[in-house]
Amino acid sequence: MINSHVITSWLTFLLFFQLQHFLCSCFTQTSTKTNSFLCILNLLEYEIRDLETNTQSCFTTEGLHWISSFSDPTSQPIFECSGTYLIGGLDWMKGYKQTGHSFKRSYTNLPVHNVIRYTFSYWALDSWDSNEDDRIYIQFDSMPKIPGWKIDKTKNHNPEHLCGNTNYRDVRGIRVFGWVFHTAQTLDFSIISGLSHSTNDESFGIRNFSFLFMNEISPPISEFVCARSENVTLKSQTLCICKEDQYSPDSTSTNCINCHPSCASCFGPTNKECYECNLGYFFNGEVCTNCYESCSKCWGNSSHECLECIVGYVLLNGVCIPSSCFTPFYVTDACTGNCIDSCTANDHLDWSGSCSLMCQGNEVMDSDGACKGLYLLDKHFYLNRMPKDDG
Repeated sequence: MINSHVITSWLTFLLFFQLQHFLCSCFTQTSTKTNSFLCILNLLEYEIRDLETNTQSCFTTEGLHWISSFSDPTSQPIFECSGTYLIGGLDWMKGYKQTGHSFKRSYTNLPVHNVIRYTFSYWALDSWDSNEDDRIYIQFDSMPKIPGWKIDKTKNHNPEHLCGNTNYRDVRGIRVFGWVFHTAQTLDFSIISGLSHSTNDESFGIRNFSFLFMNEISPPISEFVCARSENVTLKSQTLCICKEDQYSPDSTSTNCINCHPSCASCFGPTNKECYECNLGYFFNGEVCTNCYESCSKCWGNSSHECLECIVGYVLLNGVCIPSSCFTPFYVTDACTGNCIDSCTANDHLDWSGSCSLMCQGNEVMDSDGACKGLYLLDKHFYLNRMPKDDG
């Protein structure tokens, strides 16, 4: 007798495979199979995560969605600084004065929401004069700009040159946390330069964005933003009192308390009060909750809703499988480490691992020319047959 769990798992697997391509067609311009799964990383159901990778080819692909207001086609907005990739960086405006210029990304098909919680990182590179009004600004759509933080480099706790102009010290990983009122189904998010000199004298870089879309019955009374840095003294705007994985029970107390384990950062004790979910968790519209056990990142709690895998597993069409890709039918993508096939969007894998126009979906062609499927049972794949029920 065929195990009903196997049938359910396989049907769910095929349904997810079709859903994956639907999601990709909605949320990205990408059409190749190699990049089709990456699109889900940009917009999950209630969450956006952007510019998190530190692989050059992947970061460059994600960075193409960020539009610079500087129109010079020779400008290169992708910058490597001490082993970390950033949007922006040294001389991204080719020596021109940068005040008021920006990087913007547009997001569409957002879920119903009334509040956005957000966090991101920026790097302050080169001169950033503390006696001038050097800072960045944050803007949601056409709402008033949110002023950023001035930097006092005379109290820099990490006086090192990281990249760019060798005459100056740099500040890595200033973290910003906040929430803003927002209801539209689209979002234009901008980081705007308030630096007074040209980009070959001072600049900034951005990465690691997370947006959670909340539809709160009792939204906050007012908007909020704060920043923290372990490497420099920040001035002029609100500072976060506690370190990233802790919160303060009030706005003045330095008695910091650990966040809920599901939160990477937070403003309260529960899994409803996260700015960003921890590894192994995803945001379901209300709370950060567990991924499936083999997923390190996911967009749901089922076994076929993984985005990245824990050590010892690789990703195949949303499922984390043990150890390595199912060769010769799938190969490891150099960009993501995930399992992909090398066929075009119109081809499918045949029995030998080459491409064919004949089979559909996630089937492969056997040596008799018949299309057969890959069946998932207890985290293992079986080719060409449904495993028998040993019970």
